[in-house]
Amino acid sequence: MSNADEPGQPSSEVLDANTPAIPVAGEVRQIEVRSSPYPPPHDLQQYESILPGFTERILSLTERESEHRIQEERQQTRATIDLARSGQKYAFILVLAMIGVGGAGILTGHSVVGLGGVIAAAATVVTAFVAPNIFNRLSHRKRKPKGGQLPAGEELEQQP
Repeated sequence: MSNADEPGQPSSEVLDANTPAIPVAGEVRQIEVRSSPYPPPHDLQQYESILPGFTERILSLTERESEHRIQEERQQTRATIDLARSGQKYAFILVLAMIGVGGAGILTGHSVVGLGGVIAAAATVVTAFVAPNIFNRLSHRKRKPKGGQLPAGEELEQQP
């Protein structure tokens, strides 16, 4: 009795090395797993024989979809940069206003209020520009394993 005659045992013709076998209710079924937007070559030939130009159409569709995704990512990146720039402009104006109000408070004899405004403006600048650099350095130190070697593909930024 050969392996193919035994229940639950696959014959060598059913499975090959690239296709996983999955036992289902005592039988072994063959499945094909693909990760491609295109049909397998033999199926593509059959489609082409039924509908000439199918291959060109499916390639064109995939190229248009890729171009669309690239354009979408560019627009998102531009929008993010524009948002960050406008936020920086508004923050700069706010800090200048706080310094101006604080200076005016000091000049008009309200030294405590004026000093508070100047200190608040300085704290805003520190929070906006200095703190992110500190947190960035700390996060790099935490990721760096003992022995000073980083995982493959990672590099520490050069700090001034």
